Amino acid sequence: MTQLILKIKDDSKVNFVEKLLSELDYVEIQVPKAKSSKKKPGLFEHAGMWAGRSIDADTLRKKAWKKED
Repeated sequence: MTQLILKIKDDSKVNFVEKLLSELDYVEIQVPKAKSSKKKPGLFEHAGMWAGRSIDADTLRKKAWKKED
């Protein structure tokens, strides 16, 4: 089966093209699902979680890599 991808420049013509193609018994129309625009938050979106706290990178490192002697 051969697949074609159509990019219709004028949104007002989408229904016309879809109706035209649906009249052809040898053409199957598949409308792709809209992609989700939700992204996972990146590192910098979490930068505000330390707002209002008096903590710096050195303190965090010492707590994270605390060695027991």
